[in-house]
Amino acid sequence: MDALAYDLKNLTLKGEGSHLTRTQRHRGLQAIARDLRGLGFALPGAASLKPKHVEALVAHWKAARLTPGTLKNRMGWVRWWARGVRKASVLPRDNARVAIPLREGFKGSKAHTTMGEKMSALTDRMQLALRLCFRTSTRHRQSDATDSLPLHLDVC
Repeated sequence: MDALAYDLKNLTLKGEGSHLTRTQRHRGLQAIARDLRGLGFALPGAASLKPKHVEALVAHWKAARLTPGTLKNRMGWVRWWARGVRKASVLPRDNARVAIPLREGFKGSKAHTTMGEKMSALTDRMQLALRLCFRTSTRHRQSDATDSLPLHLDVC
């Protein structure tokens, strides 16, 4: 463990948040310290953070084709680190300045539907059970008789 990783560990131990938040932040900051070391930066401590380090990290993460959500999470950890060492001014105020795109939400429907020909392949009893299930919004496990079908009935 180098000096930067040790300083970041000590910062996260004193940090705020739940145990899970602190653990995730600690792991994220340790990964960032490894990335910086891999990029050729040997920071003597956490207080040595500079804009060139942030720019190199963002360029490295983009070259690794990380998703916008992952980039935002990592920038959040870097911002927390910068606030912890009182160097918040070395970071851009928002992610748009480092060209991190907005997250793209899921635009499709998450509801699964059973189409006519798949439904007709089921027994009458199973069809009635599914119709009841769809109307009452309860879940129905797939029986052994329908395991061979490419239909997931675990949706209602």
